Amino acid sequence: MDFEALHSANFKLLDDRVTDWTSMLTKLKELEKDAREGLRGRALKANWAGYNATVSREFIGKTAGEFADAQTQATSIRDITSDTRDELKTQQRLLREAIERGRGKHLTVTAKGGGFTVEENPDSKDSTTSQKDVDELRNELQRILDKATEIDSTAATSLKALVDLTDHGFSDAVYKDRDSAAAAVKKADRLAALAKKDPEDLTVKEFDELNAGLKEYANDDLFAERFATSLKAKGTLEFWSKLNEPSTNAELYRARREQLDDLQQNLSLTLANATQSDTAAMAEWKRQIVDLGDKPVGRGAGFPFGVQVMSNLMRWGDYDDQFLNDYGNKLMDTERRLTHNGQTVAWQRMGFDPDLNRTGSDNGPAADTMESEGLRESLCPRKKQQACEGARFMGTSRFKEKNKAEIGFWAITYRDEKAADNAFDPYWDWHKNGLGKPKSLDLGGVGEQRQAALGISNYQSDKRAVAQMRVGAVIMWVSVDASGQTGIDEALVKDLARVFATRADEAQNGKTPKAALGA
Repeated sequence: MDFEALHSANFKLLDDRVTDWTSMLTKLKELEKDAREGLRGRALKANWAGYNATVSREFIGKTAGEFADAQTQATSIRDITSDTRDELKTQQRLLREAIERGRGKHLTVTAKGGGFTVEENPDSKDSTTSQKDVDELRNELQRILDKATEIDSTAATSLKALVDLTDHGFSDAVYKDRDSAAAAVKKADRLAALAKKDPEDLTVKEFDELNAGLKEYANDDLFAERFATSLKAKGTLEFWSKLNEPSTNAELYRARREQLDDLQQNLSLTLANATQSDTAAMAEWKRQIVDLGDKPVGRGAGFPFGVQVMSNLMRWGDYDDQFLNDYGNKLMDTERRLTHNGQTVAWQRMGFDPDLNRTGSDNGPAADTMESEGLRESLCPRKKQQACEGARFMGTSRFKEKNKAEIGFWAITYRDEKAADNAFDPYWDWHKNGLGKPKSLDLGGVGEQRQAALGISNYQSDKRAVAQMRVGAVIMWVSVDASGQTGIDEALVKDLARVFATRADEAQNGKTPKAALGA
């Protein structure tokens, strides 16, 4: 803000605007009461049938609700404007008082361009004014101008954002003063900056700040819209995918893995609230989320797909109806295309894939052919594609006790034993390289080929054991994950591997399943 603009500001226009908005509120309050008790009340009591009983009554109810929203939005605008006016008046008073104190020390303040100068009065005699006095007054005046500029700019940003929240009608967002609206915008910018960071560089303190901030502001309309549009659609999907990707940030995962489900919920609620906004930026966010649905959004343009990430961020909150329709259509189209109209699955989470759903659900048994492009991309080592040559079917099942331990079983069948034999070593190299400090485990005589190791999970620095076996034309795996405190029983890993391999042999040879743990 210019020095002269603040020093000579006439706040009568702002006074008049506050008065006008206050008068408007009185009228809107009366209209809201008439709409609620008259228009809507009569519609609810009316003995209508057919079209009028449904569509007309709903339309009248929404129209009556707009009067309440109009009153709410007008109140927020009046309160922000009034608070801004009062704060600017305070800064003007402080500016003038500082100038007067300077005169007492024979200092002259002169407007110059958009700024000002502070000089010792050349006509003063026997002055004891020092350069320190000049510098102190200049700094004080500049601080006042900086504060006034912040008040003015944040008020303008908040008011514009508040009005832009709805394309048609009025917003029901409530802000009692400029500070609360400005704080929401500032917090959104801060948290969006954290979410834009590569999760590899996200600290535990920053994770906590992000999680707490989203929880506090999830229902704040200005915050939600600003956060989502600052992060952008692609950034939103990449953030959640990379944060949950194996080997991303071991220290963070170890310290905060129990809070990832809370973050999933808080982020979901924030995004849901944001979709209710009608700003141009939010409309573009929604369009891009839908557009990215059938595209890989993982690291290096790898899997998972956009719909697989976003669907896990839609478990909580009230999403915009039109967005849900558009997203649902994209989801179904993507599902049909990538699964060959339901004949295969597009992507099935396996051992080292990102765990996009932190709630512990949706980990039941699954089976599919290996013809799915997405599934092959997820299961096949990228540098050793021969591991999937001749692969025909896969199956998986996971058992998880939240925050304690997880056991996974999966298997891939091949067209013949030779194809399975050729794939065995490439697969084992891939899985073993996913362990830190691996220690070999002896599985005894399990299967025709076998390997097992116990090590540290790259992404959480906790314990992980992986056992890989081949029985005929089937390669199978058992993975066990547990915290460092819980630990892993090596004997249990061997027993699980034995049961799995024995069951596979029994199935291939038409035998009655008898293998059991501890048998």
